Amino acid sequence: MPPRAALVVVAVTAACATAPPRPRLGVGVVVTGTAVARDRTLAAAATVDLDGLALAPVALPVAPSAPPPSSAVLAVATARAAYLERGDFETCTAALREVEVPELLAAGARELAARVLVWRTACAFGRLAPAEAADHAAALAGFGLALPDDAGAVTPDVEAILVAALDRAGAAARLTVEVDGRAGARLTIDGRPAECALPCTVALAPGDHVVAVTADGAAPAWRVIRVPVAGPVTIPQAPAAPALALAQWRARAGRGLPLDDAAGLALLAQGAGVRRLLYLGAGERLRGALVVDGLVKARGARAPGEVAALVHDLTTRGGLVPAPPLWRRPRFWGALGVAAAAAAAITAAIVLEPDVRTEVGFRW
Repeated sequence: MPPRAALVVVAVTAACATAPPRPRLGVGVVVTGTAVARDRTLAAAATVDLDGLALAPVALPVAPSAPPPSSAVLAVATARAAYLERGDFETCTAALREVEVPELLAAGARELAARVLVWRTACAFGRLAPAEAADHAAALAGFGLALPDDAGAVTPDVEAILVAALDRAGAAARLTVEVDGRAGARLTIDGRPAECALPCTVALAPGDHVVAVTADGAAPAWRVIRVPVAGPVTIPQAPAAPALALAQWRARAGRGLPLDDAAGLALLAQGAGVRRLLYLGAGERLRGALVVDGLVKARGARAPGEVAALVHDLTTRGGLVPAPPLWRRPRFWGALGVAAAAAAAITAAIVLEPDVRTEVGFRW
């Protein structure tokens, strides 16, 4: 070999030897099932060696406990006590000043919002502010809220203001409002489900209304509109943070929706915060799916003990791992063996077939 060619070979060999290893693609692994089945499946998945992939279990946080009582609940209790026990209408009004009724309605807390507005009406009337009291009563009626039990504790004059506002709102003509936004988002009006998905058209009474939308994979959004409104009402939604997406995924079961359909798995991947998700459901059958960028690329099922086989199958059919060449597949050799056996049988039948002699004679 010429000296120059030898130097080239040495240089190429040295470069290949010192080249950094190719980084592995991270794949998050989530396993559902009983604690025992989940641990066993995770342990088996951890032993699977895949070229170019790094499997890592994703620890899903425990679902949070029930939130503490709303500050609005405490504010209503303070206002009620000030009104009924001491006749302190200033303290009653101040206790409710920071409560945002639209936020309560956007969260679906209609009864709590009604209690706030009833006590605002009563406290304003007690402070000799009848116009303000009428405004609060009109807000309660405009939102379509029913009178809560608290209304039985106010004076007859306050009760008359509330009933008159409800009568006026009930007699008002409804106007059509178009609501647009994320396709398929669930719509609520003043905390009450509108029983339609966006885009949607609803009939509303004149006045202020809280329009709120929710959708899996998106943060909830709302705004206050005043009817009549010109043109459609558009409510954009930002993508949900991982913690919210995970809570939405868990809530699907309560709505009678599967956790491992295409929408559920996309939501789980968003909640896990990974681009590539390997989902394994450990039960009587081991179910699995591979999700890449929110899309299900492969599905499969095996016996509970065949974790490695299912992982190899999903990552191969999902395009993360190249398929092995034909000659390295067991089925290829099985088919080849069957074909060889058939060929041998046919050859033997031909070779071993007895000679057939035919004689032709003539009779005179």
